[in-house]
Amino acid sequence: MAAGGWTSLWESTVMVELKAVLELEDGHLAQAINYLECSGLEVGLLLNFGSRSLQFKRVMQPYGRQAKPAGTIRPKADPGIPS
Repeated sequence: MAAGGWTSLWESTVMVELKAVLELEDGHLAQAINYLECSGLEVGLLLNFGSRSLQFKRVMQPYGRQAKPAGTIRPKADPGIPS
């Protein structure tokens, strides 16, 4: 799997991952799903311009996982510190 790519958030609604590789592999899809989870978005596009014809995949959060807006994850409370 070749390294590299470009990721963008379009209008804070859709994550777009651009690749220029001969063939999309499972690792590319896993990377796009990770970007979705980190960004808090629910849908994205994985586009590959490196093959003979344009390849694309619609990427969504895995079933059962809710998208969370970035920055909303809070650390667990320390039981030794009163809240």
